[in-house]
Amino acid sequence: MKTASIALLLSALTTSHQSGGVANARILSRRPLPNPVVDFSELAIKWVELSERGPTISGHFMVHVQSALFDAFAAFKDGTTGAITDLDDEDDDEVRVPEGTYNGQKTAKLQLVAMADAAYNVITTLGQTLLDQKYLEIENGENATERLPLLLEEALSLRDETKDLCNLNDHLEAVAADVSAAVTNAILTKVTEDGSNFQNDYSDTTGYAVRPMFEPVPVITSPRTDYNFLDGSWVTQFNTYDAVLADLVPNNGFAQVHPLVVQDGTLTLTDTYQSLTQHGIFPPSADGGEQFPLTPHWGLVIPFSLSSSNEFREDVFGPYLENGDLNPQWVDEAREVVNLGGQQQDGNCPT
Repeated sequence: MKTASIALLLSALTTSHQSGGVANARILSRRPLPNPVVDFSELAIKWVELSERGPTISGHFMVHVQSALFDAFAAFKDGTTGAITDLDDEDDDEVRVPEGTYNGQKTAKLQLVAMADAAYNVITTLGQTLLDQKYLEIENGENATERLPLLLEEALSLRDETKDLCNLNDHLEAVAADVSAAVTNAILTKVTEDGSNFQNDYSDTTGYAVRPMFEPVPVITSPRTDYNFLDGSWVTQFNTYDAVLADLVPNNGFAQVHPLVVQDGTLTLTDTYQSLTQHGIFPPSADGGEQFPLTPHWGLVIPFSLSSSNEFREDVFGPYLENGDLNPQWVDEAREVVNLGGQQQDGNCPT
């Protein structure tokens, strides 16, 4: 069967060539229709990689690009519920285009154009907030003013190529545009109301403040001086209760708390989130600079598919028991996360 099919194809090409090449030219001129799902998904991944905003914001971006593609597709499928868009909103112009309104080929092209246009609108709107120089290291050649125009140009090219290849008439182009506009409006409205604070660059809305690794809060002097365990002033070198060893093994910017001072209650260790800065390590700007909590308000974001952010969450437990000992359950969980992370390296998959 496969040999016969190849023979027929070769025969058709040979015949067209012998007849002046007209049919051959016609075959070669038929470019396959684009696939907006693949095209815009790959572009969204590239956008995330070049923006370096972390998992919460990047995930928020990705899921809404995918929603634009799905909702525009679903608008042409009877009985399909939009991920975000109300396709059968009776209070507004109904978005859905009932099946059978147009023949199969026209419907397929309508879907492609509506999907590409909606994805373009969402990816470029959210993407311009996602990519910002203050989250990149210019010292490493990460230049937002160079990256953003290229991404916007690629998005425009994908949309326009889809429109060109589908070649809809003015009426069908307007139908696709109406679907795209409704989907775009629904998604861009949602992201300003879902608690992510997209409109303010995803900034924290809870007033969360990082507690230091020990209290009282260390005081940073300029220039930094030796650490005083009683008043919390900072250090420039590694300090331990063995002053001789500390002098032999300098480690700029790191403070080691004297265990006896912690034990007698002069200083109190905290079990909340700690950045490198709270440990006395100050990454250079080429390495991201000072660390800050990433979207501490994310627990308040309305989930995309769950009824609430804690729908399947079990009891929360910390690293320490009431008597101050390490919590073995927390240690087991931490080891599991580290082990899974180690298997995510190139060539490895979690088992």
